[in-house]
Amino acid sequence: MKPNWKLGQSAGYDPALSWFVLGEVVQRASGHCLEAFLKSEIFETAGMTSSSVRGTGELDFAPLYDRLQAKLEVSFYTHRLARTHISPGSTLRGPARDLARFYQSLLNSLEKKTPALLQESTLKLMLQRHRHGVMDQTLQHTVDYGYGFSLDSNQYGIETVPYGFGRHAGNLSFGHGGSQSSIGFADPNHHLAVAVIANGRAGEGQHQRRFRDLLTALYEDLKVV
Repeated sequence: MKPNWKLGQSAGYDPALSWFVLGEVVQRASGHCLEAFLKSEIFETAGMTSSSVRGTGELDFAPLYDRLQAKLEVSFYTHRLARTHISPGSTLRGPARDLARFYQSLLNSLEKKTPALLQESTLKLMLQRHRHGVMDQTLQHTVDYGYGFSLDSNQYGIETVPYGFGRHAGNLSFGHGGSQSSIGFADPNHHLAVAVIANGRAGEGQHQRRFRDLLTALYEDLKVV
């Protein structure tokens, strides 16, 4: 618990702590190591043929840059992705197309298509607004969450919600944004699975503006609004 937080009242996004707990739960419940479980139950089912949960020890991918004092420097996240040990929530790696396939397989679960990653009833339970109308102490904005996904929160400020899914996203949209660099989500209202990755962390304010505009343009270019 964070100091001075009240159970059931205070909340904030954490990119690491809860995922270690979840990783251990998966291993104990399945009887398999996390790497084997993800490969058989997630990667192979969703067609994520180029994804893995550990690095090779080499920088065998395009680096991610941070903008620091008007200069670009290789981000520390780049080196994290090369690590050969598994860290739930921070070492899974793969191309944008695999991220899109992940969300398409979840969309298929809702639309009764294949390949489907989860049973429809399981996914619908995960997508309920389990955390509703609560200020996120990390993101400093009200954001709704299900189990494992952030949910469309445009109702709390379409021009201010961080790591949202764009101005035209449907109210059933769900997904997750990566630190100042990426977004992956499914929009059941418009039958879309989206994955966008940038190779530069531009700072929170600029990143939120550029992705809000980019996702708005994507919907308009696809003529789904």
